Formats: sequence, C-alpha cells, structure tokens
Amino acid sequence: MDNLKNYINNHRDDFEEEALPLGHKIRFYIKNGIDIKKYLIAAAILILGVVSPILYEGYHNTGPEKYKQILSEKEEQISGLTETMNEKEKKNILMILDQLVKEVIPLEEQLPETMKADEKNDIISNYYKTKIEGAKKLLAYAESIE
Repeated sequence: MDNLKNYINNHRDDFEEEALPLGHKIRFYIKNGIDIKKYLIAAAILILGVVSPILYEGYHNTGPEKYKQILSEKEEQISGLTETMNEKEKKNILMILDQLVKEVIPLEEQLPETMKADEKNDIISNYYKTKIEGAKKLLAYAESIE
C-alpha cells in the first residue's frame, strides 16, 4: 500500500493532467451519500426565478415604450463614447444620433385612430427597429473611432 501511495505522490502531475471520466462528480456525491437531486432542484428553481421575469418582460412588452427604452440606452452609450473624440468626429456622430433619436411628433401620434391595433403595432415596431439598427451601426462606428 505504501508503494502505491509513494507512486501517486511522485507522479501527481500525471494524474492531474488527465480529465476525469464523465459523471465522476455525480458518482462521488452518490458514493459519499450526498443527495445531488436537492441541489439540482434548488438550482433549477433559482434559474427559473431569475429567467422568468426576463422572458415575461421580453414577450409582453412590445409597445413603443420598449423600443424607446432600447433607443435611449443606445443614445447613452454613443454619447458616452463621444466624450473622448475630437470635436469634428463628436459633432458628426452627435448630429447623426440626433436625427435617429429626436422626433418632433412621435409616430404613434401620427397614425390615424381608425387603424387597427395590430397594424399600428407593426408600423411602430418596424419604425423603431430601423432606428435601433441605425443606432447599433452608429455605436459600432463610434467604437471603431475610439
């Protein structure tokens, strides 16, 4: 038995380099009487509790406010990047950003009231998605300059 212990101590690096076989940890927990099911259930509940509100918000918040919020976040990111730029680049980027973000009359107010809600949502959705894509491209450009 001492020979085996000495062999393992002398060749420890060889043992630590190889990956353990699949399922090794689970077999170890089972052998030592640790109930892994409790931990897996707790982890699943925790993940579900964290992910559910995010998924719910993503699926049910599709109005103009969601798009305005995303656009506002992109505006803040781009504005933050312009702080370190020279005046010419800063002016150009802020001018483009202003054209993307500012609206004299919001689109939802321009649509006729007789239009169906689904049609309004599609138009508003496409309108803001285009603006958000433009903001993403502007953000990528601003990051490449910096």
